[in-house]
Amino acid sequence: MSKLINDKMNAGISNAERLVRTEMNFVQNHAAKDSLQAAGLDEYEFIAVLDSRTTPHCQSLNGKIFLVEEYSVGTNAPPMHPRCRSTICAVLGEITAKRTAKNSKGENIQIPADMNYSDYKKVYIDRNLIIEQWEKNNLANSLINSNSNIKIQIGSVTSEALKNKIELEFLNSIKTYDLLSKTDAQRLAQVNPNYLTGEYEWTHNCLKCVIAWELLNRGYNVTAKPYSSNDLINGNAIAAWEINGNFLTDSAIKIVAIKAWFKSEIQKSFEDWGQNARVAIFVEWKSGEKHTFTARKLKEKIIYEDPQMNIIRDIDETLEKCTDKHYRLWFMRIDNRNFTGAIKDAVEFLEG
Repeated sequence: MSKLINDKMNAGISNAERLVRTEMNFVQNHAAKDSLQAAGLDEYEFIAVLDSRTTPHCQSLNGKIFLVEEYSVGTNAPPMHPRCRSTICAVLGEITAKRTAKNSKGENIQIPADMNYSDYKKVYIDRNLIIEQWEKNNLANSLINSNSNIKIQIGSVTSEALKNKIELEFLNSIKTYDLLSKTDAQRLAQVNPNYLTGEYEWTHNCLKCVIAWELLNRGYNVTAKPYSSNDLINGNAIAAWEINGNFLTDSAIKIVAIKAWFKSEIQKSFEDWGQNARVAIFVEWKSGEKHTFTARKLKEKIIYEDPQMNIIRDIDETLEKCTDKHYRLWFMRIDNRNFTGAIKDAVEFLEG
């Protein structure tokens, strides 16, 4: 076709080829848009070819979603420029598939379909980001986008610096899960999504968050309730847990006399209780305030999870913040412990 146009118009083979490629791209994508409209679909995704020749404009649009009714060639629909190779496709739901791209050697590879050009370049061309870290980052961003409480908090403030701080803290809390699966990360984020609002009732509900986290580990779909001075959980660390005998005789409650002994005490307890044991840990800060978080053993390492703050704790830093007073630190096995009726004040059961 390029030769035919050149013969007829004397345009030069290069210009003729450019015209043909650009017009074919226009026709193909316009036909695809018409098909989406005929099928009653409202959105399309911009798909750029991912290789070293992709233009910056197409790079920036790759993976973005647009309304079919706002389809505009050169603005949000290809061709964006002469010889454009970009296409569009229907948006049918959550993206879980793979797509083809080129690696740094020019070989065809399969990459996540929702990876944008910038991340593709970092992972597969420049190789300064590993795919596992990209997956964690991607999870963090998807959690922010799907978490209405975080989105509302970000959207309700006027300071750009504060918006960035809220989002960064939330992202960093997810990115610390080097030993957790995506499922665990999502469940931990579900416990107390309002923590970053900074409101008192969401930053003083740690007892309820530990209960919610344990219920999530048992397969229940729950989220923690806010602090309240008028319920059974307020100030009572064991209100929601059945105790064998009493606090001092329960063999699965360990009171640590000196905080320097804590790590060896909990290590020995996990050896006695087994790989699947989970514990609640109760500490007193140097300020006099009390806090509760959890621990479990994963891949032969004890992981300290703070479901209220949605972080993984560094136990040495945590112990440094604890009071030096004796007998102010204790832990209790909870994975095999029954609940009392007080859990109704601690968690909200969700649908599904």
